[in-house]
Amino acid sequence: MLLARGGNEGSQENKWYLDTSASNHMCGKRSIFVDLDESVSDNVSFGDNSKTPIKDKGKILILLKDGRH
Repeated sequence: MLLARGGNEGSQENKWYLDTSASNHMCGKRSIFVDLDESVSDNVSFGDNSKTPIKDKGKILILLKDGRH
């Protein structure tokens, strides 16, 4: 399953691509990353064989319902 979510502003910053069978997810909003490796540059392939470039790789914190990260 692939879930894509876009914001109302039309900006790439609020778009998320979550793939439940993947170990990596994508977001264009730099400010949410707590760790960012800017030396990463690659392409990601989708199920329809299309590709899109990626740059940077990092970690974010997700706040859970019980207050933990």
